[in-house]
Amino acid sequence: MIIYLTRHGQPMPFVDRPDGCREDPPLSALGRVQARRLGERLVALGFRGDVYTSPYRRTAETADVIAAVLGTVFYPEPAIRETVVQRGNELTIDGFVGMTLAQLRERFPQLAPDARLPYPWWTCEVETTGAIVARVQPFLERLLAEGRDGLLIGHGASIDASVRYLLRDRPDVLAHVPPNWNCQLTAIYTASPPEPFLLMDTAHLPEDEVTSNELTRAAWRGERIT
Repeated sequence: MIIYLTRHGQPMPFVDRPDGCREDPPLSALGRVQARRLGERLVALGFRGDVYTSPYRRTAETADVIAAVLGTVFYPEPAIRETVVQRGNELTIDGFVGMTLAQLRERFPQLAPDARLPYPWWTCEVETTGAIVARVQPFLERLLAEGRDGLLIGHGASIDASVRYLLRDRPDVLAHVPPNWNCQLTAIYTASPPEPFLLMDTAHLPEDEVTSNELTRAAWRGERIT
């Protein structure tokens, strides 16, 4: 069994986001290109599993593009949703209202006909890293029990937590995990011990299309040098 994991495509830049979707933006034009390139790579790899996504707009749109390339459908999964961050005296969840299943279905044609989504599906609590790992664990254990390949499309924190849980018995690997770029591809054989054969890989993306949200890889590295 192989579990594939990725972060959503590049979202619309913050300054361009209209009121009402500040914390739940759609993809940028580049984000849709990244998603399409990732879908094409999954086709080349022979991926035939289920596709699961966080119900946020940017992740659902990423899933919709990828599923269209794969000729399949996707399922919303709250366990891999975004985490809540505090910015000054405010939380990123303040004023947030997530889409219902009906709203997702209206916007994204690749949503599975038998998809389900409890509502509300988000949290208003700031989560520690350990809490995020505990949140994704039951979902990952269900996938492992089913034994079917799957693709998880989440956010920086939820995908990092999922990788950390799946590779919990591989501290040698966890010590050297690369940055989590938009539409990177991680693929983990879930044997015992688990074995990643792709880890935050961006070979399907030209260098100028590798981003961490608004930052290109070069700009991201430059910020860390300075």
